[in-house]
Amino acid sequence: MKYLEQTFQKLINTKELNIFSSQDIKQIVIESSKGILFGIKDNIDVAQSKTTGGCKAFDNHFSQFDCSLWSKLKLNGALNGGRTIMHELAYGTTTMNEHYGYVRNPYDTSRTAGGSSGGSGALVGAGIFQAALGTDTGGSIRIPAAYCGAVAGCMDDIAYLDEIVSGQTHIQNVDNPKIVRLGVPSKHYFDNLDTSVSIQIKSAIDNLRSKGMQIIESDSIDYEFENILKAVGIVLEHEFPQCLDQYLKMHRLNLTMDDIHKQISSPDLLEDFAQCILNPQHDKTRLDYEIAVFKTRQELINATSAYFERNKLDAMIYPTSKIMPFKFEDYDKTDMTIPHNGQRVKQIGISIENTVPASFTNSPCISLPISFNDTDFPIGLENQCQNGEDQKLIAISKMIEQILRN
Repeated sequence: MKYLEQTFQKLINTKELNIFSSQDIKQIVIESSKGILFGIKDNIDVAQSKTTGGCKAFDNHFSQFDCSLWSKLKLNGALNGGRTIMHELAYGTTTMNEHYGYVRNPYDTSRTAGGSSGGSGALVGAGIFQAALGTDTGGSIRIPAAYCGAVAGCMDDIAYLDEIVSGQTHIQNVDNPKIVRLGVPSKHYFDNLDTSVSIQIKSAIDNLRSKGMQIIESDSIDYEFENILKAVGIVLEHEFPQCLDQYLKMHRLNLTMDDIHKQISSPDLLEDFAQCILNPQHDKTRLDYEIAVFKTRQELINATSAYFERNKLDAMIYPTSKIMPFKFEDYDKTDMTIPHNGQRVKQIGISIENTVPASFTNSPCISLPISFNDTDFPIGLENQCQNGEDQKLIAISKMIEQILRN
């Protein structure tokens, strides 16, 4: 009961963060002694719970069943602590949701919490819940984690949750930092960094080196990274409409794409939705899609694997985000730009530059809060392993966390 009282006090104290789109307080009180409260991003299906995707069109949609992720967690004591606000339809990285309101950063409420899983990031970053669920297409978990200083309670929590979800017992451990080889790719990931990010990331890398970790900085992934964003855009334009249509049919929702478009509240999504779903570009042919998936993506996979192999790497590390959380007043809604290093840049592009490559190659990765700069903001260090090396990633991340927290 004391834990519940403390949690409710935290919820009251952090109400201005605007974290939840819906929350059943009565049910939380009834069930709180039976398990652990989780924040659940509002696009994850939970039986008898409203699932809106952060969009007004779905305000009356209550899922009839649990998704497989929540089903596994619920069987192991996870409780629905509330649905967290997200960037509308997860199509952005600001969580400036014009229907549910802006989610605010727990370290400065005038700034973004990131997105699209902004509510979940703010919830854990503020220390209200120990864990929250999100979804990540191009950085939508990692960006809020970096902006809000979140990684569940600690890496041990992540390992435990991974065992539940994957059904696999963790047997990999790293007891000696001197046996770990970490790549620091010299190309792309460290270009055009915010000064605060650059300083803190360098300090963290120096710290890891001083504790014996082998840091390899003389090489990089041999790839033209500007090709990735174009390829990802083509994939989204093809797959997003299909996935949305499948969801509508699966839940037997009496909604058309035009119905959804008319109820979109966020200006950035309004334009993208019209282009992607209502008026798709005809020059983006099936051939373009296949080139993006089977050529561009495979080339990046091969280049990344070659980088790991020739340097005998266990993992690679880099800044999760090149920028600090921007102030809402600095965001220009007309052209979706923010100030960065003396110029205006597209917010979505600069925010996902470092997170998209891992998504595109299906590489396991995690953002670790490494420190707080002189303006009291957390900085995220992304740790990435190769496809299928989830347990290795978690083991190395535990060691990095231990070093950087001490």
